[in-house]
Amino acid sequence: MKFKNTTGHKVKVRIDTEKPPYWRTVNPNEVIEIPESYGLRLGFTKLKVTEGKSGTKKIETKQFERVEPSPEFNKKLLKIKGIGTKTVKDIVNVYKSEAELRKAIKKKLKLPFRDDIEMILKKRFR
Repeated sequence: MKFKNTTGHKVKVRIDTEKPPYWRTVNPNEVIEIPESYGLRLGFTKLKVTEGKSGTKKIETKQFERVEPSPEFNKKLLKIKGIGTKTVKDIVNVYKSEAELRKAIKKKLKLPFRDDIEMILKKRFR
């Protein structure tokens, strides 16, 4: 899946599709093809590709789907003891809503956070 680095700074990305795996630096606003879960964990924005027409020619356009997290979800996370603003920002980069987080917990997926944060979230959002 294609992602755009919208973090505002350079990010090192591990590319495992080739042997041997290697590290690549992704500059701000650069587009890269990586697995969906990895791109979301890094805080990149999904690149939505659609087809359109310009006269008689078919062209490919790129659009960004930006889903803003709900302020209620942010407030809920901030009220949890042991979770601060930076951790809330990390959580919201991966899970845009409480429903997404609950779904991941119900599927018993490994959350991409420290073990103590993962335990707190699993207790709170069962």
